Amino acid sequence: MRIVIVTGFLGSGKTTVLLSFAKHLAECGQRIAIIENEVGAVGIDDHMLREEGLSVREIFSGCICCSLRLDLVNTLLELERDQNPDVVFIEPSGVAGPSKVLQALLGYGGEIESRHVFTIVDAKRFLTLEKLSLPIIEDGLRAADLIVLNKTDLLDDAETDMVADRIRTVSPDAEILPISCESGRNLDRLETYFDAIYVAPDREAADVQELTEKNVGPKPVVYAPKVELAFEPAIEGLRLHANLVKLVGGVAVDLKAADATLIGNLKAIAKTAHGGYGFSGTTEFDLSPSVRGTLPNAVTAVTITINAIIYGIEKDCLCRIIDAQLDTIFSTAVTS
Repeated sequence: MRIVIVTGFLGSGKTTVLLSFAKHLAECGQRIAIIENEVGAVGIDDHMLREEGLSVREIFSGCICCSLRLDLVNTLLELERDQNPDVVFIEPSGVAGPSKVLQALLGYGGEIESRHVFTIVDAKRFLTLEKLSLPIIEDGLRAADLIVLNKTDLLDDAETDMVADRIRTVSPDAEILPISCESGRNLDRLETYFDAIYVAPDREAADVQELTEKNVGPKPVVYAPKVELAFEPAIEGLRLHANLVKLVGGVAVDLKAADATLIGNLKAIAKTAHGGYGFSGTTEFDLSPSVRGTLPNAVTAVTITINAIIYGIEKDCLCRIIDAQLDTIFSTAVTS
């Protein structure tokens, strides 16, 4: 069994890149499993991965690197027993670095042929995040076998080179691949790195133990509500999806007004019992939220899950902002 840790700060595009990795290897006949670590008690990214037919196991609450090391090891043992996958992808939460994940894997008694770390970097936000001295940023760069510089479509070539140069001051030996999941830039080149995991040697235990993540830096506030809504008459799927985008955008505006420092991630997903989903998310105060998925034409009941990870705000203020937006935008719905 080979382990690939896909890490990166919140909103860097980890799940999108992981999906590219996993689909390519599955198409090559490999048995793939994914372990998702979500902050909070509810998952959002796991649903989108399952929609692509991938096997996903979830670890909630806290992070793989702290209190849930035993859960990670037990999950790997279950996967080995039930599925015997060729490759297991581990996606830590966007506030957890890879070094302690690698250290936790030392406690796994099964056979691991090789361990790899692919760190995804948001090129647009990197210089801003670097100034905040977030431990996960440096940890992810130092531990990386490959640094995937995502969202380069939002920068010109000179700006991209500047970010790459800054990254090399932290990780001079790591390979850097600039890509854009939005425009498709260099996505075909990722296949070279997919195939490399079968020939690359495993990390030595001593090398893993030398990796340490600093326990300093700002801590985010997390709020992950889940609400069940009913509509009578039914609401159009397109309108529901538009309301979801309005919800995310409205929360972002209110967070800025409340002087929040940074949106680590702000996601919302709407799921129905009849299949399909609607997703919206943002990592910026002023940009339009992203949109993904498709909902049925008519929706009578829906589950909306929100995952907000925000810096520089009090928990009760974050809760009030999100709850108020939910009440305003879905005022005609009945909470079930």
